[in-house]
Amino acid sequence: VQSILGYSPEEILGKTPFDLMPADQAKEAKNFFEGLIAEKHPFKNYENWNLHKDGHLICLSTSGVPIFDSNGLFTGYRGVDKDETARKLDEEVLRINEERYRTIVETTDDLITRVDLKGQILFVNHSSQKYWGVQPEECIGRSAFEFICESDRASTTEKFQKWLSTKQPLLTIENGQAHKNGNVSRFLWTVTPVKNNDGEITEFIGIARNLESLKKEEEIQGVLFDLINYSPGHQANECLVEFLFHAEKLTESNIGFYHFFDDDQETIKLQVWSKNTTESYCKASGVDKHYPLEQAGVWVEAIKQRKPVIHNDYQSLPHKKGLPEGHAQVIREMVVPVFRGEKIVSILGVGNKETPYTEHDIDVVQRLANLAWEIFIRKQAEEALSKSEERFRSMFREPEAIILIIDHLVRQR
Repeated sequence: VQSILGYSPEEILGKTPFDLMPADQAKEAKNFFEGLIAEKHPFKNYENWNLHKDGHLICLSTSGVPIFDSNGLFTGYRGVDKDETARKLDEEVLRINEERYRTIVETTDDLITRVDLKGQILFVNHSSQKYWGVQPEECIGRSAFEFICESDRASTTEKFQKWLSTKQPLLTIENGQAHKNGNVSRFLWTVTPVKNNDGEITEFIGIARNLESLKKEEEIQGVLFDLINYSPGHQANECLVEFLFHAEKLTESNIGFYHFFDDDQETIKLQVWSKNTTESYCKASGVDKHYPLEQAGVWVEAIKQRKPVIHNDYQSLPHKKGLPEGHAQVIREMVVPVFRGEKIVSILGVGNKETPYTEHDIDVVQRLANLAWEIFIRKQAEEALSKSEERFRSMFREPEAIILIIDHLVRQR
């Protein structure tokens, strides 16, 4: 008792087991034991939490058998406790790690697989639906090699077998993965073996990164870097126009706009349209124009729903409003809000992509919209400071100006 709970035997005498438990655990344990006593059954490995003398929690695994006197009358239980705290903590750490692993696996865009020694799929994450057109559960038991495009299947098999013979810790290989609709995507695979305690390989884990996604990510990072470098020599509105140019380019759109909101969150301040929009699509006026949110078109759903919105069939929307004279004709659109705290401070919208907008487009535009906001606000502050300094300098250039400098005691100097 002393080694596990910190109490001497003398300190325990006269106490019930429930006296050593937290209140909620004591209540649960009482209900458990009341049922046992009624039936006078033995029990084994009942897990219960107890308080150590210094206050920290100890998990005990309790087993017991009923005691009967010489007349067969039930007198109580005799039992043993085993300290299971370390095991329970290990289980909790494992559970947390598994939850973290599961979250990563089920949110990544990468293709993640586990296959046995025969190449049959034991597990695949949700990306199988995106890249193979097959639900994860429908992939179990099928050969991973059947999803490799036919032109790469033989070479992949050869490289895989050669890698096994070298006993290297991982394999990096590129191949095409075939969707059931016939489309092929190029992937870069990293494959690692899983071994048992005897060092024998029992399965393989493969993580595949879509090469097109890698290329796009490199392009996006390059654009963001260029935009940051663009801002020092240009005015705030010029920066927004440049952001919209790249938003259109990265999403293959033909129109783009950036709107700001007043602090009341009910008034839209129309700031900037992309150069392509004003030159080729839209002649409607609007820069620095204020109007109530209730007068806006269907794109305002991004504000009402407080999340990115895609309309891939604009003309079929039953609640769309008519477009003002000179406004661009809209085929499809996508709008993302920019939050600062709980407030939506601006939105960036693009439209008229020839193919439907996707979640990838949302991610790209969201990153651009957030950076655009930061740069625009900083540029506005710089421009306001510059104007203030220029006004102050102009005062000293006036030959007939009288300038007084007064300290806090209101004494002329």
